Amino acid sequence: MTVPSAGEITYTVRLEEEQRDEWANFVEDSDFSSTSQLVRTAVSEYIQRDSDEHEFEKELRDVNNEIINEISQVLDGIEQTREITANIDSKTDPDTIHELTYQSSLESYKRMEFEDSDEEGDSSDE
Repeated sequence: MTVPSAGEITYTVRLEEEQRDEWANFVEDSDFSSTSQLVRTAVSEYIQRDSDEHEFEKELRDVNNEIINEISQVLDGIEQTREITANIDSKTDPDTIHELTYQSSLESYKRMEFEDSDEEGDSSDE
């Protein structure tokens, strides 16, 4: 049994004999120099994988929120189009229709531009 170096701690792992033999056989057939190295590597990889999964989940939530925001903007545009359509009848002057459509499009563009500039400001805070 080796004595730990300065700053190292020794842990004892309790295993059934069958499990110990399985690990020992694995170490013999692998590039690991010891069962301790196998355990250290496995634990480190498990922790890293868990950390990566949490980061992935955060990124996924961010993307979902962005998609929801984009869908909301599309739905707002559809609602504006419905409002314009409701105000248009067969006697409405084509120039008036064009002006209503232009104003609605301009408002949507300005709102999207404002929201994009807000998002850029938010990302600079990170």
